[in-house]
Amino acid sequence: MNVAIFGAAGAIGRIALPELLGRGHRVRIVGRDAKKLAALTFSPLLREFVEMYCLFTHPVVLDDALLRSVLPDVRKTLYDAAIPATVRALRAQQETVRV
Repeated sequence: MNVAIFGAAGAIGRIALPELLGRGHRVRIVGRDAKKLAALTFSPLLREFVEMYCLFTHPVVLDDALLRSVLPDVRKTLYDAAIPATVRALRAQQETVRV
C-alpha cells in the first residue's frame, strides 16, 4: 500500500514511519524541516546530528557563580587533563570488572 505521512518528523510521524515501513508499505514523507526528514530516513548518525544541531546554532554559556558561592575552593580541571583521566579511570574500572 502507498502511504503519505504529513508531519513525518513530528511526534506521531516518527512512530508511524518505522511501523509502516516494517509492514512493507511504500511511504512518502512530508514535513517542514528538511533536516528532520532526512534524519528520519537516512542514518542514526544524522538523527543524532539533528538532535544536537541547536548546540551549534545557539551556544550554551555555563556560569559557575552559584557553585563558587557554595564551594569557593573548587578548582577547574582543563579538558586536556580531565578527558584522559576519565578514559584511564573507565579503562581501569573495566579491567577490575573482567578480573
